[in-house]
Amino acid sequence: EALKTEDAGDSCTAVGYKALSLQNVDSAKNTAVGAAAGQLVNTSVQSTYIGFEAGKGAGANNPTGAGNTFVGYQAGAAHSHDAQDNTMVGHQAGDGLTQADGNTGVGSAVVFATDQNNQTAIGYAADTSGLGPNSVKIGNGSVSRANIQVDWTIDSDVRIKQNIEDNA
Repeated sequence: EALKTEDAGDSCTAVGYKALSLQNVDSAKNTAVGAAAGQLVNTSVQSTYIGFEAGKGAGANNPTGAGNTFVGYQAGAAHSHDAQDNTMVGHQAGDGLTQADGNTGVGSAVVFATDQNNQTAIGYAADTSGLGPNSVKIGNGSVSRANIQVDWTIDSDVRIKQNIEDNA
């Protein structure tokens, strides 16, 4: 039942029971490997779903986004509507993310603020849900130490600074 309803898509590949089974017209260059991978995706382009229920989609809100990559068991499983440019890698990575854009999650069970854009979560159970959009979370509440070999470089932007003075 892979690509069961496809009638005019271009360059799509589906391997696995019900992989991309609801995909139809206007879909192009999608890849799904695994049982129910991208199962409820309706119209999507240039997306990749690898793993059992990776990018499966949620209920009646069939996903129509583009440029999504979901790799791992149930990674991105609940994405819906027109979510796009999301990357989730890991067991259940971003499995509760629905319609947000531009999010990146690497690690098992990374969690995101629902419907918030541009979030990055790295590490087991890293959780951005209390941070909102445009946020980064590395690690979870159990992390007790973080090391880095070199100094952090902080980007400087005059638009966010106040009381700027020249050095004498």
